[in-house]
Amino acid sequence: LVGAGLLVSLGLGVAYGVVALMYLVSLALTLGVEHVQAEEEPGPRPSPFRSVLDGLAAVRRSPATLALMWLAFLANLTGFPMVSNSGLLPYVAHDIYNLDATGLSVLAASYGVGALLASIGLAAMGGARRPVRLVFGGIAVWYVLLVAYGFTETQTQGMVILFLIGVAQGLAMISMAVALLRFTDARFRGRVMGVRMLAVYGLPIGLAIAGQLIDNFGFQATTWIFAGSGLALTALIAFTWRSALFGQSEEIEP
Repeated sequence: LVGAGLLVSLGLGVAYGVVALMYLVSLALTLGVEHVQAEEEPGPRPSPFRSVLDGLAAVRRSPATLALMWLAFLANLTGFPMVSNSGLLPYVAHDIYNLDATGLSVLAASYGVGALLASIGLAAMGGARRPVRLVFGGIAVWYVLLVAYGFTETQTQGMVILFLIGVAQGLAMISMAVALLRFTDARFRGRVMGVRMLAVYGLPIGLAIAGQLIDNFGFQATTWIFAGSGLALTALIAFTWRSALFGQSEEIEP
């Protein structure tokens, strides 16, 4: 919201200058973080490429981790493109709701506030007792809300749906990180979480597909296609790896 206000009132250059200053302040604050010496593994330190390969091997050895990686890629492929500020949200704000930069910032803030409240809620409760169920439940709700998102025609409707999507997305993604750490041996957690970050490359693929579908069928139909395919593939992942994901005691003691 502040960025949009600066952009409208003072121009692009000043707005980017303030953003750059905030990044510098954030960088300076990180210098105050206490350094913790990690326990070194015996033997020579592997190269970054070797670490990636080790992470991929660790994912492949664990069916539950592999399932969650596919789910993360799916969310970036079919979920985030429709609602993120780096995805189609600017298109929705301009072409569907006829909004300016300030209106776009309000939509993005609605989505962000939902995700923030989900994070605070999980922290206040001490985390999810059953993170895997919360992952799949949150992503399923996310896709159902995307169907409703396709029906929206006004900024107010969009704000409400984006807020709810932010909550569902926040609950699902945080719980996914918890579940991945739980399923992974301590020696490979850093490598596996690095592989998890590679799932973000589903986003540009999803955007390319969405752009073509919007040109051919329109935004509403594209939203339904993404939501329907995402929901179906989520169910397929849950069914395929059900024994690894749900067949063991997943409850985490507080």
